[in-house]
Order: sequence, then C-alpha cells, then structure tokens
Amino acid sequence: MIKDFRAIGFSSAEEVKEIKEELENIHNKIFKDEEVKQTDTVEVIKKYGEHLGIIMTCRKNEILDMYPYLITKNVQKLSNVSIEEIEINGEMSLMVYGIESVTKSVIIFKLHNNKDLDVKNKLKEARSKVFGISTNGKVILPRYNNEKQKEKIKENIMTKIDEIIKNANVKKDSENDTYKKEGIEIIAEIEMMNMKEEREQVTLSNMFEVLNEYMVYDNENNEYEMMAKIENVDLITNDKTNEEMYKMELCIGGFKFEIIINKNDLKGMPTIGMRFLGKIKLYGQIIK
Repeated sequence: MIKDFRAIGFSSAEEVKEIKEELENIHNKIFKDEEVKQTDTVEVIKKYGEHLGIIMTCRKNEILDMYPYLITKNVQKLSNVSIEEIEINGEMSLMVYGIESVTKSVIIFKLHNNKDLDVKNKLKEARSKVFGISTNGKVILPRYNNEKQKEKIKENIMTKIDEIIKNANVKKDSENDTYKKEGIEIIAEIEMMNMKEEREQVTLSNMFEVLNEYMVYDNENNEYEMMAKIENVDLITNDKTNEEMYKMELCIGGFKFEIIINKNDLKGMPTIGMRFLGKIKLYGQIIK
C-alpha cells in the first residue's frame, strides 16, 4: 500500500499512516449519519490535488479497501465484460476483464465505484475510465522511421530544457550553456538506454518482435509490464505533501489512458513523442 501511495505523493510510512487516520475519521462520521444504512457499502474519494486523491470503500465496521485515484478524462469502450472477485497478494479484489474496442485486446483492471453493478452478470458492452499507477519507470526514445523524426524528438527535448531555463530565471549565458550541455548529455544518455533496451527486448521473449510498444499482464501481482508512447505530460503537485508527480497520457496500439508516477521514480525527462517503459497497475470504473 505504501508503495502505491508513493505514486501520488505520499512517500513515507508516516504520511501514509496520517492519511489512513484521516480516512478512518471520515469513515466513522459517515456511519454516524442515520440515513446511511449499516449494511451499505460506501465509497469515498478524498482529494489531495486537482487531479489526484485516494478512494476508500467501507462498511459500518470495516474499511474494505483504499488506494490511489487519478481523475482522468479518457473513456474506453469495452465488450464482453466480466467482473470477478479474485485474490491478489492475500487480498480479495474485484477485477474487470473486457475487450478494448480499438486494440481488440483483453484489458484487466481493478474495479472501483461498483455499488450499482451486479457483479454476477456479464456486460455485453460498457464504457470505462481506466487509469494507471506506476512506482517505477523510465523514458526512452522511440525507434525512428527516419532522421526527420529523430531530429523532431531532439527538438522537443531541447524545448523542454529551454522551458526549465526560463522558469528558473537563468540569465547568464554561461549558465544557459551549462543547461544546453546537460540537455545534450540527457539526449545521449537516453539514446544509449534506447540501444540497450533494443538489445534486451530481443531476449525478453521469442513471442515478441522488437516493437515500439507492448503490454504484458503479470497475473500474480496484478500489473502490466508496458512500453507505450507518451501523448501528453503534466507536472502536478500533491497539495498535502508538495511532492511532484508526472501525469502522462499513454497510447499503445490506439488504447489511450493516463497514468501517474512520482517524479523521483521516473528516470529521464518525459516528452511528447517519447516512450514510457515500466510497470503499471490499472484501476478503473464502469460508467453509464
């Protein structure tokens, strides 16, 4: 739990303990309300920023679950949806299995906001809002179709460096040159990582060719090993801890969704057009 909460800006055990106490107090207040039935399952979202928060699912005498939450705009269309209660690392979780409409691949995610669903029935079609939580990732360059594409990505990186310089109010040319040099070094380092990744990817499994993107589900840990294109990046802040996170929109085979990762857990500088490589847990809800 501590590891997952780190993704939204709660990096220490003390911080997690504090927010658990906050949520427990909210839980106690809810069930003092006479209008709330003692047998009801209640879901609460506690926000810690414009885009992030924590979801708590509870009944009268117990908190059933709590986990990070990312407010996302992306909506996915699913077919042949089934919802199953399975055990993951000693805990029971409701998992959604559905065929995503664009990729025609099976997407698996942990379900929240399920109070209006009959989990015993299958849904022929449904819409979902899926988001990802990551605590370990890195940024790598895409494989280029041509030199023009390669130069465009480098230009995006240098634009990012220029933004950093501007935001830092750097005035001296010598300091600018230092930032530029560091930017070039970052590009060189990422290209070295990319070359290494290409070699490693060939040996990962003979099931895969050397691809620009892939996603493989680890059933035991309920997470994906994923490489996906970065479509958008925002740097956001946890209002309680002031820790910074990257909120990124990823695309893999046309399947678009957003993830959040602590800035300290991401190696490299995320830039539109580059790729994210890492492990992701998917969460989501079925919407009407």
